[in-house]
Amino acid sequence: MGMPNIRITQRGHLNQLVPAKERNSYVPVAYISPLSSNRKAIGYDISSNPVRLKTLNLANTTGKVAITAPIQLIQDTDMRMGILLVTPVISDSPSGSPDGYAVGVFHLDTIWQQVFSTQLPEGLSLVLEDINSNTSNTTLFHSAKTTTFQDFEYSSVDNIYFGGRNWRLSTYASPSYLASQQPLLAWQILLAGLVFTSLLQLLLLSVTGHHYITVQKVKQLFNEQAAILNNELVAIATTRDRNIIWVNTAMELMLGYDGNELNGCSTRQCYAHEEDYQSIGKALC
Repeated sequence: MGMPNIRITQRGHLNQLVPAKERNSYVPVAYISPLSSNRKAIGYDISSNPVRLKTLNLANTTGKVAITAPIQLIQDTDMRMGILLVTPVISDSPSGSPDGYAVGVFHLDTIWQQVFSTQLPEGLSLVLEDINSNTSNTTLFHSAKTTTFQDFEYSSVDNIYFGGRNWRLSTYASPSYLASQQPLLAWQILLAGLVFTSLLQLLLLSVTGHHYITVQKVKQLFNEQAAILNNELVAIATTRDRNIIWVNTAMELMLGYDGNELNGCSTRQCYAHEEDYQSIGKALC
């Protein structure tokens, strides 16, 4: 990763980052941009959190983008709600399991600021909710956090379904706002909801586009690695506990073996004398 001494972490019982517990597998954050404001997230095992793990499993099952329920991001110090857009990066390996995940991190209030450079007119409010969330934090964004729904007379609702989540975008207008506007008010309100919805969809599509680029890059790297390892000029073998795990074509040709015949064999057969085998073993220890 280009960053030594990375430790894998998870949330502790006081919500602090602690060393991850021993598990069969981990999904730590290996790269994030920009790094300066998100360094705290490096090494965090996103599979240690039930909400994030559920999203990883959905992405694995469908092979498509999956979205988390509203969560507090590791790098945030306040109580802002964010979401993760997760897409698996799958190579051509026989196992079919992902090599990793491309993840988009979003704050919905930041998206709001990008849509509207100024505040909404007085008496107009937008609310975005995750209506199939099993947590108490169902609100992704509320443009008027101190206002109650009873203050509004007109409302419009749009549903957005993507990545396994069902979002509800509600637009509210108060009586005073209705009285001050022209007859095209309803279209103005719907247009605000449409702009917000369109930007969300563009962000989602941008993540899937990055996913395609990432997949192509992974495939390219695997092909380049295979071309280097399986050349016929240099013999290469990998071992564990002095047993052969894998050899390339050049090694098979040099020793006169075919296919995977050497896999699992002891490296003893590479030595002419038992004494040499034992002495090398002692040196390796």
